[in-house]
Amino acid sequence: YILERSCPHIQFQEELIEKESEKLKVIYRPKPDWWIERSLREYEEADYIITPSDYTRRTLLERGVPRKKAIKIPLDKMIPVKIPAHKQRKSQLTVGTVVGNPLRKGLLYLLQAWEKLKLPNAKLIIKMNPLLLEGFPILRDLIERQPGIEIRGFYPRISDFYHECDLFVLPSVDDGFGLVITEALAHGLPCIATDHVGAAENFKDSAFVRVVTAGNSESLASALESFYRDQNQIRELRDSIMRYFQESASRQSGYDQGIEDLYQPLLHQNQSLFSQTDSLANPS
Repeated sequence: YILERSCPHIQFQEELIEKESEKLKVIYRPKPDWWIERSLREYEEADYIITPSDYTRRTLLERGVPRKKAIKIPLDKMIPVKIPAHKQRKSQLTVGTVVGNPLRKGLLYLLQAWEKLKLPNAKLIIKMNPLLLEGFPILRDLIERQPGIEIRGFYPRISDFYHECDLFVLPSVDDGFGLVITEALAHGLPCIATDHVGAAENFKDSAFVRVVTAGNSESLASALESFYRDQNQIRELRDSIMRYFQESASRQSGYDQGIEDLYQPLLHQNQSLFSQTDSLANPS
């Protein structure tokens, strides 16, 4: 059977979460044994494991999954979107991020970078459930002592969040894909993402997604400062993003090709098997 896995190898992920729990001084809560055992059994029994990123695939290979079994099929099939041609110029730079699980999303490193830079006329909007911060005192304290940071909860229209921003950052330490990168780009936002964000791999040859080292606040700070010092590049990159989406309909999709390459041989095998079965059931 074919197994689809966006997340990295379960043991790699658990070790990473344990380390992040230690850094954030919260209790590490491992997944139950039955979950780990089931995941490992799925890896073992699968004929193929489809992953959307080299990041995820690499963790599988490092844990002993055969190279021919782990196949990357990128989620790169983009649809044309309408990006407003112009955004009203503002007096300050607004950076946005989206946080789910703080242990995986790398918020600690973004907050450390932001505190280090102390950028005047700059605002950081963090879209997350504010109640989550009660369980992470280190993150809460970092936010409370920086007046240029705002926490935003639910948006009835997610586009309203992206339209507030000039730049989007996804500082994840673990994101097998990271759909918000494509959402941000679809709203015309240049992005900063770590090398543990699978979606960033789809744009590695594009200037509008800047990749930094995961778990490294210095690397994040350098990228943020670069955009802050030269905000004209944000407008120029916005134009590049618009062209990218306009050309998406004519661009070859790695996803389409990958699915075809994987399933076509299997379909031919099944057709051959069915033909043999019919011959045995209906001998001439």
